Amino acid sequence: NKEVSAPGTSAARGWSPDGSHLLTGCWSFVLHLWDTGFWTAEQTYTNSALVLVAAVSRDGHLLAAADWQGLVHFFETASGKEIGTLPSGDVRPSALAFSRDGKLLATGSRTEAIQVWDVATRQLIRQLRGHKGKVIDLAFTPDGRMLASCALDGDVMLWNLERQTGETQMANKLGGFGRNPPQFSRDGKWLTLLTNEDRSSVLDALRLQASAFVTGAAVSFSPDSDQFATLVHGNELQLWTVGSSSNRATIHLDAGEHGFHPQLSSDGTVVSVLEFNNNNGNLELFEAASGERILPFYNSQASFDAGFFLPDGRTLAYVEGSKIKFWYLQARTNTRSLDCSE
Repeated sequence: NKEVSAPGTSAARGWSPDGSHLLTGCWSFVLHLWDTGFWTAEQTYTNSALVLVAAVSRDGHLLAAADWQGLVHFFETASGKEIGTLPSGDVRPSALAFSRDGKLLATGSRTEAIQVWDVATRQLIRQLRGHKGKVIDLAFTPDGRMLASCALDGDVMLWNLERQTGETQMANKLGGFGRNPPQFSRDGKWLTLLTNEDRSSVLDALRLQASAFVTGAAVSFSPDSDQFATLVHGNELQLWTVGSSSNRATIHLDAGEHGFHPQLSSDGTVVSVLEFNNNNGNLELFEAASGERILPFYNSQASFDAGFFLPDGRTLAYVEGSKIKFWYLQARTNTRSLDCSE
């Protein structure tokens, strides 16, 4: 809870993969790479045009920076020397991502196209189209076989780069300001996607094949990955066991508006839900098995999440205004709080 540095006024563009450096500089001609151990600007990269987005390779040796004219510049991070460019033409990059091995660079754009480049040869090897809005983020899977993308059209797409056609593998329909993003289980074996307004698919994350279809939008997995929760019509929470064809519990919410991001405790016995009613936030706890309300407590400054259970399974951390508070489930009381405004 202590501020360690205020590295200039430029917006942060991302961390190096090992966390040892922070890259800053947005809508600027100059990028700075900060050493997070000493908080000194270890290297400066000067560009001939305004930089929109940038990314650092996983090994930390290479920096890619895209300018507003559509050029992607490569710099050696150690020397700050520019070693080449990618001529992306009229597809001006709005997002960048290196593959884990550093051999590929993906660029997203305002014109909805995604391009995949061979870093060594600077050659375009794939162009992917399917989004209907500006691409705002990209990420490769660890093996480099697939690419995830999200855009302002509300879709999150997975692309199989081994397919010759480059067709989309699947799409998730985000509802209402991105409240229903895809959910991965903690062990990485399961993936849920909202396929329409009131149904979700549960997929084998390795093979990307559907194993079940459930009611509502999947909102949270339990830490042991054996259970998950779905939100139905914004006022009903259903709890499911992975592999089961029917839900094991239903919790009816009193909120006049949507409940936000229900969370399951590590043992799957307790659910926390943030409800809004008449513009007031109420953080409530329920027994997962029966749906019985354990504890409602008024929280008028609640943020848009229902807190997070700590690994001990006995403590719920949540935000209230500028404070992070810790609620001990057995004692039904706040054990401590951290004021983040100081």
